[in-house]
Amino acid sequence: AFCAGPDADFTCEPQREFEAAADEFQKMLDSDPAFAARLEDEAEGDYRDPRIKAIVAIAPALGRSFTPESLAEIDAPVLAVVGDKDEVAPAATNAAAIAAGVAASRYEVVPGAGHYTFLNPCTKKGLAFVEFCKDAKGVERYWTHEAVAQDIGDFFDATLHPASGWGESNPGWIEPYEPF
Repeated sequence: AFCAGPDADFTCEPQREFEAAADEFQKMLDSDPAFAARLEDEAEGDYRDPRIKAIVAIAPALGRSFTPESLAEIDAPVLAVVGDKDEVAPAATNAAAIAAGVAASRYEVVPGAGHYTFLNPCTKKGLAFVEFCKDAKGVERYWTHEAVAQDIGDFFDATLHPASGWGESNPGWIEPYEPF
């Protein structure tokens, strides 16, 4: 329903990493009744893992694929980090949608970062030839990663060791959003 509606985003389209994924998935559904039955049975499953005490989602996609009920069942704190130039999984329909549904959550927006900014820094050859290696002017992956890693460390310290205070050492340029 989301992908057929006016708010559909790029997550509804074939992804550059595996453009045939939707077609391959449909082939499996059509050709393997056991797969289709298992998928139907598992759709309502409970996949909690009691070892998970806090969650970080970096540039999360498919935010609208979660039901409000399933998000409400998440009781671990969630930090969703997204770039404000993420055209693949925009904040409004992904990180923000997830954060809105999980009680103990927030999302942070990294200025200038795109979806692929959070991938490893690339070599000079990668920068010259690989689309995923190219970030917006002024964005440096290494330093972006350093700042985000610091914020994630603070998040885990605060959520797993509450006396430390969540977000006290936010690097400053990561804007905490709490619009919901």
